[in-house]
Amino acid sequence: MDEGICKLVSGRRKKAIELFDQSLSYSENAVAYNFKATAFKLQGDNMQEAIDNYSLTIKMDSLNWLAYNSRGEEYLKKGDVKSALADFSSVIKLRPKNKTGYKNRGIIRMQNRQYVKAYRDFSFGVSLDTTDYDLYFNRAICSISVKQYENAHNDLNFILRHKPRGYEAYYAKYKIEMLKNDSLSAIVYLDSASKFKRISNNYNLEFLALAKSLSDHQSIIKAYGRMIRFNPYNQKYLFERAMVYYSNKEYSSAIGDFNKFLRRKEQPGKALYYLGVSLKNLGKTELGGKYIKQAVENGFRPK
Repeated sequence: MDEGICKLVSGRRKKAIELFDQSLSYSENAVAYNFKATAFKLQGDNMQEAIDNYSLTIKMDSLNWLAYNSRGEEYLKKGDVKSALADFSSVIKLRPKNKTGYKNRGIIRMQNRQYVKAYRDFSFGVSLDTTDYDLYFNRAICSISVKQYENAHNDLNFILRHKPRGYEAYYAKYKIEMLKNDSLSAIVYLDSASKFKRISNNYNLEFLALAKSLSDHQSIIKAYGRMIRFNPYNQKYLFERAMVYYSNKEYSSAIGDFNKFLRRKEQPGKALYYLGVSLKNLGKTELGGKYIKQAVENGFRPK
């Protein structure tokens, strides 16, 4: 048994299963079944084997709440929501002072749009652990779903007081304001969500779209800046920002972006043309004319 546990901890799961089977051949016991189930669970592709062994664990030790919880997680992966819900309810009965059962059951209920029941579960979880911010966040989502926006804001504000860079909380607050048709308040929260989420460009793109709908020039520029920093090789964003500067008659900034674009682009006709016009608008007529001529030579014809 001990050797099997060592193999499991070191990641040698198949060998661990063999050793647990060997132990079970001498004497059936809940501990070996539980570790064997865990080995199958960690393999990731043996859900039914994990479920079967957790069931044998529970059969031999009906008070093992961790086995119920782990089996519930496997049922959930398999899509058997009813069985998962039953197991998480058993966890609550066995450990009513532990947040785990409430949290997992709440997630299932939330996914099945049982928002009031889910809210109640998350609230029980919060009463047992006031530092689990996932509980506050999930409770906020339930509040949003039943249009209790003030309650949602309270939970999200609590998260942000402790996690000031919590982009998911800012994004949820943005969604609330959009549901209230308050785009001006929404863009403030989306700005923060976009600022702090640096692993994806999705929020930046959404921020840009909202900024454009509001004709918010500063936010448009801010969004493009983040998009360019996230993906400096996407020249499309650089050129689009240059055109925004140009349209707003910020010719010096436009020239800077057009020059960067031209250093990296093989067919720069359009950029050459607007660079030339920007220079002419700044009084550099001869140099501007040179770039406009190059644009025409590159096949660009302004409409």
